[in-house]
Amino acid sequence: MSNHRMFLYSTFSMIILFICWSWTAAIEQEQIINNNHNGNNSIKSKLKVDVYYETLCPDSIQFLLKQLVTNYERIKDKVNLNLYPFGKAQFFESGNSYEFYCQHGPKECRGNMIHCCVLHQNNYDVSFPFIKCMEKELYGLRRPDVDVVAQKMI
Repeated sequence: MSNHRMFLYSTFSMIILFICWSWTAAIEQEQIINNNHNGNNSIKSKLKVDVYYETLCPDSIQFLLKQLVTNYERIKDKVNLNLYPFGKAQFFESGNSYEFYCQHGPKECRGNMIHCCVLHQNNYDVSFPFIKCMEKELYGLRRPDVDVVAQKMI
């Protein structure tokens, strides 16, 4: 097995481990909150959950649609969810601006920008359904046009 492939497998394994740890921590926090819900002794703090994803990454889309979306209603009152559509992107200063490079190409960078804008302009009650619908539309497309898909969502 090549070093590059081994690196990808180990990186992917670390990401999966982190996601499992995050969900385990969320479940444990939920149990603590439920067990201590006795009037003034209840825990009022929420668990912070940060999700870094890429709009065109099949693994990110799978996680968003199969894990996060399906559990969001159940956990939304117990967590402070922060979505970061950036994932493995990189950016470099270029004069007075920045250049972005995304793992799945320029279309993914555009999709990440659209998600950032929606998240910045709206609360999660508006932005979360938009992101869910957009990711559902993008999933499995061979040559996705994120602008066309985003326009459908409006």
